[in-house]
Amino acid sequence: SGIALNADISDILLKSMTVIRSEAALAESLDKLGALADNMAQEDVIRINLAEAMLMSALYRRESRGAHTVTDYPDKDEEYKGVTIARFTDRGIEIGFAPTPELREEYMELLNTDCLQ
Repeated sequence: SGIALNADISDILLKSMTVIRSEAALAESLDKLGALADNMAQEDVIRINLAEAMLMSALYRRESRGAHTVTDYPDKDEEYKGVTIARFTDRGIEIGFAPTPELREEYMELLNTDCLQ
């Protein structure tokens, strides 16, 4: 059932998509999702694909940033400052990267005023 599948996906993700992550745990979760997808109807595979995209995106970032620590990569790497993008294509899920857009000048002005206090 959909509820059971959601619980299975949640259990898998909770073992690896935590604040402290490792490549091994992320890869293991990706394998478990793949095994789950083998016996699913197409509408259920879509939910599994979304979870796979999350794991693949986490694996793509080989750094620690903010509250997210990757034990294999404890340092911040400016190469990864930006937005991770998952695309669903005929070839499968493709992970890419885009730089973080600069804040528009009017937003920067707001950040520099006392109105946020």
